[in-house]
Amino acid sequence: MRLLVYGGCHAEVLTNVLRDYCLETDFAVSDLINYQIIGRNEPFPYDRLDDYDAVAYSPIVNQGDWNTSFLKAACEDRNIQTVCFPWLEWHGYYPTVGKRISGQSGIFYDWFYTKLFDEASRWESFEQFVEAVCHGDALCEGAEARFNQTTERLVAAEQTQMVDIPVSSFIMEHYQTKRLFVTPDHPAPILYFWVAQEIAKRLGLRLDPCIAFASEDLQAVPRMPILPSVGRVLGLKFADASAREISVGNGKWLRLRDYLAIYYYAKPHATLYRAREGAVLTTDQTGVSTSWDQPAGTEIIAELIDGSTDRSRLSVHIVLRNGVPTESKQIWLLAEDQWIRPAAA
Repeated sequence: MRLLVYGGCHAEVLTNVLRDYCLETDFAVSDLINYQIIGRNEPFPYDRLDDYDAVAYSPIVNQGDWNTSFLKAACEDRNIQTVCFPWLEWHGYYPTVGKRISGQSGIFYDWFYTKLFDEASRWESFEQFVEAVCHGDALCEGAEARFNQTTERLVAAEQTQMVDIPVSSFIMEHYQTKRLFVTPDHPAPILYFWVAQEIAKRLGLRLDPCIAFASEDLQAVPRMPILPSVGRVLGLKFADASAREISVGNGKWLRLRDYLAIYYYAKPHATLYRAREGAVLTTDQTGVSTSWDQPAGTEIIAELIDGSTDRSRLSVHIVLRNGVPTESKQIWLLAEDQWIRPAAA
């Protein structure tokens, strides 16, 4: 069988899983990423459909000529089997989240807790903030309502888009005992493996039974912590509050304490910078020039002063070494091209 998997980033992961675990000797699978061809304003390559026996796809309903209703009709005309799986997004673990738009400045690479900045500002000390997250009720207000809203939204999408593999029932059955999403729109391995098995079942493909016990990471993506306070409200039977943030610490793991420090000391619109080798950051706030030496790679979360567009005037809120917040400082920086450079995207 020759299979095309068409969708967003989920399609690439599912393609790799099916390729790695399918036991059929005549099986071949490839992927096509929808946002890439849409971004290039390229039409779907219908002329390639004759190269496939089946297409597994995630529905598109709001992109005009790229809507997958046309793909389904084209496959029916060619007697090509189709399997439709939903866009894999569910916010149940993450109340009050937002996503940084590509090209915008900001500390976080992708998803972050929008209201956690406000929660942090309520507390006089960092330790009080940590206590509110670990043993208090930080972000708990409305968490159950948002849980219900995101679940209802997913169920409605599955029904209106007539998917063949609804995931909402699987989520409701397992969300309290197993982590199913590492960010709102990036599933944990267990959900990817389950969807892959469901695709294979509908196509009559035989998969390695070891897939039922697999747990390897499948995507190099950020990982949002599930806040302990929210976990208690949701009745979770597991704890998973470690974080991985691509833009902070070069993708290294962050303890929950270090992740919370970013919210407490930084500002939502701050920007991440990284010191060059031998960087010397000079303060002149008091009129006295003093040096503050930093080793190469030291990360500096900063924001422009008073909305200024002059990048030579930055206020540093928190300093990280090897991804770990070490101190908070208010200083002025010299010109960007002389001392610092923007962190890699």
